[in-house]
Amino acid sequence: MTNIKILDCTLRDGGFVNNWNFGRNGIYNIFTRLVSSGIDVVEVGFLNADYPFDIGCSIMPRSKYLPQVFNMKTEKEPMLVAMVIMGECPIENIDAKADSLVDGIRIVFKNTAIDEGLQFASKCRDKGYKVFLQPASVTDYTEETMKAMIEKANRVEPEAVYIVDTYGLMHKDKVFFYFDILDKHLAPNIAIGFHSHNNLQMSYSSAIDLLDVETQREVIFDSSLLGMGKGSGNLNTELIVDYLNKYHGKNYDLTQILEAIDLEILKIKNLTDWGYSFDGFLAASNDCHPQYVQYLTSKRTLSVKSVNKILSRLSGVKTVFNKEQIEKLYFEYQSNEIDDSSLRGVLRNEFKEKPLLLLAPGSSLTTESKIVHDFIEKENPFIVAINHNPADYPVDYYFINNAKRYSQMAEFLEQHKDVNIIATSNITPAGISSIKTLNYRSLLIPGDEKVISANAALMFFNLLSQLEIKSVHVAGLDGFTGKQSGNYVDSYLSYNTNDDYKLQNTLISEAITILRKTLDVVFITKTNYSI
Repeated sequence: MTNIKILDCTLRDGGFVNNWNFGRNGIYNIFTRLVSSGIDVVEVGFLNADYPFDIGCSIMPRSKYLPQVFNMKTEKEPMLVAMVIMGECPIENIDAKADSLVDGIRIVFKNTAIDEGLQFASKCRDKGYKVFLQPASVTDYTEETMKAMIEKANRVEPEAVYIVDTYGLMHKDKVFFYFDILDKHLAPNIAIGFHSHNNLQMSYSSAIDLLDVETQREVIFDSSLLGMGKGSGNLNTELIVDYLNKYHGKNYDLTQILEAIDLEILKIKNLTDWGYSFDGFLAASNDCHPQYVQYLTSKRTLSVKSVNKILSRLSGVKTVFNKEQIEKLYFEYQSNEIDDSSLRGVLRNEFKEKPLLLLAPGSSLTTESKIVHDFIEKENPFIVAINHNPADYPVDYYFINNAKRYSQMAEFLEQHKDVNIIATSNITPAGISSIKTLNYRSLLIPGDEKVISANAALMFFNLLSQLEIKSVHVAGLDGFTGKQSGNYVDSYLSYNTNDDYKLQNTLISEAITILRKTLDVVFITKTNYSI
């Protein structure tokens, strides 16, 4: 492959990281360094009607503002382009090319809006622009729909048609598959573009693989400084430029690119990270929209094994987030129905024999340990620990309703196979025969499922109420403080507390108040719940 171009999209795709607020100096430094490096095409930003004009931002409501932002004088003159996502910028906001600075408009459209995207492209051409077609999430295209799109695209005569791996799903076989279709069916004068995302750490290797393909066609590789971009980011400009200089006879000035990274990109990365991530991998490995992973991990009740199992059950177009489907799959996965009547009878008899003490994983188990130990010595209670193994406390039963917590306790449980474990039916035991299982669905608390419904303490209180137990003493049920640490007795139990901690405290407090109508809940350590 000899006719190779690099399009740097830092100021556009990178803007997903910092809301396109690079600052006036940042835009100047990035833009002038990219131009000085000899990059073939520089993407200057987004056109989006919902954003007001700001001279320090690389997103703006219409194209006539571009000359005000990019009025720097440079010796070299690369092609300049801006991007439009269909539905975010009306054609009226695309001013005549003479008033807009840029040479071309890149148009993003889904496979459900091919005709609309091509019509928009034709109108941009009529205004004097070169147009680049960006079919989003190309993996949603079959060979037939891809050929049909190409046939229509040829009539528009775009500068390039892209392979856009929106969710970073493609290994090289898929890249070659779509490249081959485009190469065979596009008109000869139309370039092929490749825009990758790095969910599978494949952006660089896929680009290198494509460079070995025999074609007479121009090929454009999108990249960004330090791979800056939404989520897992993009192909790194510095990597592909260095490779092309060494092995394909290019002469890009890598020093200018490194200076741009050092001056502007590193300081952004210190504030907001991007790049390969565990969640991004889970989404890409299951060929699905990243929001599915975010939905499941936000539950904070699932092990990664469980998340993977649920994702594997997705159907239909998995690159489009379907909240109704994922909620249904999550509930079905958690609701493994069993007959627990016999176990309930056993627990009812045991819990009625003597006072009952619940040990939750709050930090007060340590800070107020004397109070707890004094209570144990005086009352000799039946002790149940929920979702953790409290050090220095005798435990009669472990109550586990959370697959993630179960996985965290796996080593302890494996070494102590004689301990008594009560698990809800959403837990998959790992070779531990002593687990006693309760029906998960029957213990859920009515209310906001994400916040309180599957709260372990509430589910255990609900169980006691159903068993007609009259009272329970509680230690370590501290509630949340909003701090990043200190909520739990052991640091490994901590989650990053989100902005809803006050809401969680309120809703859990209200639920406990309702449960106390049938169950006397007595706190013996401090709590942030208002009871």
